[in-house]
Amino acid sequence: MREIKFRAKRIDNNEWVYGGYMKNINGTYITDTDNFHLRKTYKNYLVCDETIGQFTGLYDKNNVEIYEGDIVKFFSGLGGKETCVIYYDEWQQSLNIKNYPRGYIYDGLYNLKNKKGIEVIGNIFDNKEDI
Repeated sequence: MREIKFRAKRIDNNEWVYGGYMKNINGTYITDTDNFHLRKTYKNYLVCDETIGQFTGLYDKNNVEIYEGDIVKFFSGLGGKETCVIYYDEWQQSLNIKNYPRGYIYDGLYNLKNKKGIEVIGNIFDNKEDI
């Protein structure tokens, strides 16, 4: 079974929080679910909607989780390193990687699973100068 979780930046301190996603009339929240299975208390953090990204279920070469909005590097079929952004395409309803700066779109998760040496180097919210 795949793990479904999200990340987003907290509104109060601009730090990343990971867990479940919840939206209500008061705002959008990420629920800290790390201790949820232990029936301990958990917290809901008010987050900035624009920074929400879902975990892809994939890891990079350093075992770092890959989320929507991450900037990744990998070796392309042409022998060079590609810098791309992970994003969900609403129209195609699939996860894609977009080459930056040319904007070429690779074909879904297949490319992520088959790229050798893929590495998360940042995200579009913290590293705007890198994209």
